[in-house]
Amino acid sequence: MPMEQMQTTEAKNERSLNTLARAITLSQNQFALIIVRCNYVQLRDRVTQQLQSRLPFAIQVLTLPESAKTLYTTIQVAMEERSHHSPTHSPISRPLALMIFGLETLHDLDQVLIATNIVREELRKQFPFPLVLWANDEVLRKLERLAPDLSSWAGNAIVEFEMAIPELVRSLKQHSDRLFNSILSMGDEQFWAVWQINPPNALRPNELPFAINDLQSNQYAIDGELQASLDFLLGQTAHSQGEMETAHERYERSLAFWLQHMEETGGQESGVRSQESGGKEDKEEEGKGDEGDRGEIPFGSTQGEQNSKFGS
Repeated sequence: MPMEQMQTTEAKNERSLNTLARAITLSQNQFALIIVRCNYVQLRDRVTQQLQSRLPFAIQVLTLPESAKTLYTTIQVAMEERSHHSPTHSPISRPLALMIFGLETLHDLDQVLIATNIVREELRKQFPFPLVLWANDEVLRKLERLAPDLSSWAGNAIVEFEMAIPELVRSLKQHSDRLFNSILSMGDEQFWAVWQINPPNALRPNELPFAINDLQSNQYAIDGELQASLDFLLGQTAHSQGEMETAHERYERSLAFWLQHMEETGGQESGVRSQESGGKEDKEEEGKGDEGDRGEIPFGSTQGEQNSKFGS
C-alpha cells in the first residue's frame, strides 16, 4: 500500500507539473495569475527545479522579506533594483515568468493580501508576465477570504502538489531525530534555534500541522514510534509559544513511549535508529544542498553574480 500511494502521488504531481509548465508557457507577454498549492518547502523547491528543466527560459523567483507590506511594491522595487545594477542602466526589464515564495512567512500576511486586492489592477497593467503565487493551505484560506477579487483571477485552476505519505513519515522521523540530537548536544535552551535551522529536506515548524492533517486525511495508521516523534515535535512547538502545560504533556507522552521501547529492546534499537537516521539525513542533506543551489534563479541582483536574483 505505501508503494502504491507513493506512485499515485507521483503521478498526480507529474500531471500538475505539466499543467503548471503549460500555463506559464501560454501566458507569455501577458499578465496571468497562477496559484500553486503546496504545503512543504522541500517539495516546492524540488518541483521548481523540475519545472525549470522543462521550460526553454529561466524562471525568476522572488522570496518575499518577512517585513513586506505589499506585493505590488515589493515586486516593483525588485525590478527597479535589477535595472539599477545593470551595467548599462537599461530601462526596467521584466521577467518572462515570476514565482513568489514566502507568503507563509510574512509578519502581516493579512495586510499584504488586503492591499494587493485593492491594487490588483496595477498588477495587470504593470506586470505583463505570468505571476505564480506559491501558497500553503493557510495562505489559501486567507487569500480567498481577504483578497477574493484577486483570487478569482486564477479561477478554479489551482495547481496542487502533495507529498507522498511514505516520504512524509520518513521526513517527520528524521526531523524529530535531528531536533532531539541537536538539543542533546546544544542544550535545551537552544531548542527554538534548532527548529529554525532549515536543511534542504527538513520540515519547517509551521508545516507540522499540515503533515499531521495529511496523515489523518489519508487514514494513515500512526504507530507508536511516529506518535512519539509527533508528540516531541508538538511539545517543542508548544514550548516555543509559551504553552508550557501542553508542552509538558507532549514531552511526557513521548518520553513514556521511548522508556517502554528501551525496556522492550534492551536500550539498543532506539539509539541505533536515531544514529542511523541522523547519518542518513546528513548524507541526504549534503547531496540535496548542492542540488538546491541550482534550482531557482532569485530575483533582483546584478547580472554578473552566479546566484543572480534576476538572472541574465
